[in-house]
Amino acid sequence: DPQVEELVTLSLEAIGWREALDVIARETNCVIIEVSDRLIRFMQPPSINIEFQDADLAVVLDLLAKQSGANIVIADDVEGKVSLTLRDVPWRDALETIVKTTGYVVVSERRGISEILRIVSPNNLEQQLETRIFRLRYIRPPEQYIAIISDIEKQAGNVARDVSGDPESEFTLLRALRKALSAGGDMDFDVKTNSLIVKDIAPRLDEIEAIIREIDVEPALVQIEVKFISTTSDDILEAGLKLDDPNTPGRDGLRLIARGSSPLSGFPDLSGTGSIVDPLTGPVYPGSLVANGGTWPFDIGNMQSIGVPYQALGVLDFSQTQLLLSMVKDDENSKIIQQPFLTTLDNYPSTIFVGEEVPFAVQSVQQDQNGNVTVSIDENDRSPVNVGFTLYVSPHVIPGTDMIYMNVIPKVSTLVGNTSDIPGFDRFRFSDPGSGTSAFIDLPRESSQTVVTYLRVRDGQTAVIGGLHTERRIEIESGLPFLSSIPYLGELFKWRRRQSNVEHLLILVTPRIIKSSDVSDEIYQQALKEAERWDYFHGKYGDEDESSEQGNGDDEVGSSSESAGESGQG
Repeated sequence: DPQVEELVTLSLEAIGWREALDVIARETNCVIIEVSDRLIRFMQPPSINIEFQDADLAVVLDLLAKQSGANIVIADDVEGKVSLTLRDVPWRDALETIVKTTGYVVVSERRGISEILRIVSPNNLEQQLETRIFRLRYIRPPEQYIAIISDIEKQAGNVARDVSGDPESEFTLLRALRKALSAGGDMDFDVKTNSLIVKDIAPRLDEIEAIIREIDVEPALVQIEVKFISTTSDDILEAGLKLDDPNTPGRDGLRLIARGSSPLSGFPDLSGTGSIVDPLTGPVYPGSLVANGGTWPFDIGNMQSIGVPYQALGVLDFSQTQLLLSMVKDDENSKIIQQPFLTTLDNYPSTIFVGEEVPFAVQSVQQDQNGNVTVSIDENDRSPVNVGFTLYVSPHVIPGTDMIYMNVIPKVSTLVGNTSDIPGFDRFRFSDPGSGTSAFIDLPRESSQTVVTYLRVRDGQTAVIGGLHTERRIEIESGLPFLSSIPYLGELFKWRRRQSNVEHLLILVTPRIIKSSDVSDEIYQQALKEAERWDYFHGKYGDEDESSEQGNGDDEVGSSSESAGESGQG
């Protein structure tokens, strides 16, 4: 308004324009009147100083109208006495206080930027119902959706759930406003236009409007960035002499093998293909006796074969034993960084999932009375398994501060099964002793890292929400009995292996409140630079592809324009 002549000096940073306007109004004792969605009236109501003792109510109200310049209409049945003393009080506050004290109400009727105030009795208003339409700008009833990750829903307390039925039943604001209606009031909600249609007396309509003005405010925009830093360090040291059989895994030591002898020569067969021979019936156990039984580590064959007539046990040999000199030092280090981020509105839960869904089946075997076996394959109830990264977050900006209260659930899952031909799956075998049938089923084995936490973080501050440090150490020392115990010389008959595995996981979260377009543009530029950093084609060709595509697009538009012009002339 032209009468506003206040001087103000303020320093505000990263604040919304409406919030800044409210701060200026409080500092200058001004009021903000929303005439429409696109028109706001900023005015400074004059303050008054009055003092009355047993004065007629109509006289006091007439004086207020003259001092403030307001349009006030007083009903015929408004009467009474009032005593008051007011010093430097805005006239509108004085009017509301006086009228409410005497048991009457103020009804505001706006016509554009002008306003008429009616002072009436509450009993008369019961027959003066009005209808107003309040269009909600930011608040909406809960959306109907199905979350992507069902197990994340459960961990989050079913925050992200499927809302079924009438959306009004889940709209808490609608239920609260209906409680503010008078006995004859009525309220309807239009889902398509997100509007409230209210029919009630003017004071109740003003009360509902004030409630909506306080609640239906622009929500803050919050960006949450989560960083997973996983480091692994493997150190292996092998040193010494090792007796090893290449045909068998693990630690062998001194392995002695019994082999058969030739019945003609009588000498041991050291070729590796000898056998225990019966001169009358021929070979009984061809090949190495290791395949036909024995005891470890001194394998001398199947003891039951010694009692067979005309068999030669042979001799013990070292033909399959190797002496290895092992000197190995291996250091392996790895680092994995996952840095997902998402942007959401204040008080709105959001989920991001990057990965794949792996389905798996369940096998059923049934046998009828005739012995026929029927095998059926169906999808498992737990199928599919989500493998990858999932982030669930629900932020809340604490009003009047730069603090953010968050519920954060990050999860990383992988398949680690290794006993099946399918990567990440384990194979389970089973058989039916009655029918003699056997089968197997492959099921996924999942390894996951999940953190469920609630925290309060300042805008732009990085907080550690979780971590895990795992350290494994293995030491193996082997040697030949007796020989390895000889001082100094025994070191030649020893073998040592030391292995160290260290895994470290750190989870960081950084929330940011996007308060202005400058902050949004800054986040966009940072994301663009990060994408260009890892973009092979951008690093090689720069912006040539974009400029060429834009040029081709301009040429196509020009050609289309010319064709259209020729068609018009024809």
